[in-house]
Parts: sequence; structure tokens; C-alpha cells
Amino acid sequence: MIRAGETVVDGVHLAWAPLAAVDGVRASAVADLGAEERERLEELNDARADRLLLGRHLVRTLARRVGALAPDAPVRIDAGCPRCGREHGRPTFPDLPLVAGLSHLGPVTIAAVAPLAVVCRLGVDGEFPPGPDGADLVAWTKAEAIAKATGDGVAHLAGPGEAAAMVARAEAEGWRLVRVPVPGAVVHLALPPAPGAQAPAPGA
Repeated sequence: MIRAGETVVDGVHLAWAPLAAVDGVRASAVADLGAEERERLEELNDARADRLLLGRHLVRTLARRVGALAPDAPVRIDAGCPRCGREHGRPTFPDLPLVAGLSHLGPVTIAAVAPLAVVCRLGVDGEFPPGPDGADLVAWTKAEAIAKATGDGVAHLAGPGEAAAMVARAEAEGWRLVRVPVPGAVVHLALPPAPGAQAPAPGA
């Protein structure tokens, strides 16, 4: 099982933890929840509720650190889905100049937070390889990370070939797709081109 860990990649702060870690932070994680989050929590079964709690705890912990806030400072999170309005969308901070991302790898949750001055949006995705770390898994996690950053999803991708093509297009546009050193997992962080940046010329 992966142990909890943290790292910083290209100015983005990331933290990950196994689902069992929620037992040690449950009381404070619940106390931090807003009304919409509590309503969403009550709709979920035990495992999904624990994923919600752990994800919000990791995001808030990183937000306090990146935002130089007190360890117990309130951090309001809005995760309303743009399609249905329910509290299962991308976490955002209405009161802080920060951007966030979340990924659930089965029993492990990964959170990412960065200042808006560093990046305007981000996506993070990972998987546990069933065997050797192959090119297909790398392409899929990169594609998923891009899709989380853009909000477009990957349901339209028919297979690893289309995922690889999506990744190639994004890289040609200047996206940065960075491997996150999570032991035992394949995890990628997707960061969009800097404002005003020009894509590299073919063959450059």
C-alpha cells in the first residue's frame, strides 16, 4: 500500500494518502465541510464518503499551506458540477487565488493545489499498473489529466491510440505533462500553456 507523501512539481503542491488515513483526520475533516459538502456526504456510502472526506482534507491542507494561512483557517470549497450543479465537480476556492485538482486511484487519493499566479488550471490523474509501466497507461493518465484540466472528459476516446493522439496534440500546443513521483503508481500532472506562450514550431 502506498504511504502518504507530498511533493512540489513545477510550482504545484501535491499530496497523496491511502483511504485508511481518513480515520486519523475524520473529525477535523467533517468540521471543515460547508453545508453543500455535508449534504453531498450524507448521500454517499461509506467508501465514497471517505474518499470525499479525504480529498477535501488534502485539498484544504494544501490550500492553507500554499496560501500561507493558519492551520485551522476556514477554507471554503465550491465543487458544484457545471452540468447538474451537484457537489461532485472540480474543487475551487471562491475566496482564495488558488487552483486545485483531485484524483482517486482506488484506495489512494491525490490532491494538487497551486497559486493562480503559477497556473490558471491543472489536472492530475493516476493509475496503479497491473504489470510493467507501459506506454498505454502513460498515455491514458496523461490524457485523463488533460481532460480534468479542460473539463472535457475522455469518454470520446476509443482506445489508447486516440489517447496518445490527444496527448500529442496537447504537447504540440504547449501543455506540460509531468510525471509525479508517487511510488507504485503512474501519475501525471497536466499544466496548460502559459498565457501568451507560443507552441514550438514543428521539428524544433
